Amino acid sequence: MSPAEPLCLEGAGEEALRQRRALLLSRPRRGPPPCRLRINVAYALKNAENARNRVYGHRVVFAFCRLSSAASPCSGFPAHAYAAAMQKYVVGFEIADARNLTTEDSQPCDPFVVVECCGKRYQTDTKEGKAMFVSWNEDNIWPDVELYPEEFESAYIEFTVYARNWFTRNYQIGKASLQLKSVNARTGHVYMKKSLPLRKEGETAAT
Repeated sequence: MSPAEPLCLEGAGEEALRQRRALLLSRPRRGPPPCRLRINVAYALKNAENARNRVYGHRVVFAFCRLSSAASPCSGFPAHAYAAAMQKYVVGFEIADARNLTTEDSQPCDPFVVVECCGKRYQTDTKEGKAMFVSWNEDNIWPDVELYPEEFESAYIEFTVYARNWFTRNYQIGKASLQLKSVNARTGHVYMKKSLPLRKEGETAAT
């Protein structure tokens, strides 16, 4: 019997009630709604691509990126050997809110978000006593992310939502990531107004 079909039972009284309860208990139960983090905008801009690129919906109205003349600190080669390869990228984001936060004890928590990208790190304010909905509306820009083209191909920006714990390690509610290459390939190099499903460490599906 499909879930859309009406429940038809013959008989009446206690036997019919028992059969109905058995049928209801045998049906699969829906799990809790997934944890999600909503970002208003994330962008990745590089040299020679719209040097004065407008990022709509964000306070940044243009970004200019240029080639870096710095050598790799571990390369042992002179700077001029890398000047044509390494580029500066502008990476930015705006964190809007999160929904359906789930902790170990299923109680309200004090959540915050840590954003990491290519050695850069940003942490939002901690909100107290939140569960079903929490709003941040915080934005940040890294105007000088230096990467070689090969590094940019595999670089990610990662958003991790934590619940603060005063006495032990902070509890990781879930994380989501965006590939900079994919963001850069979108129209205007912008990933806008998206809700990202959060996953646990080691999971490939959303929590």
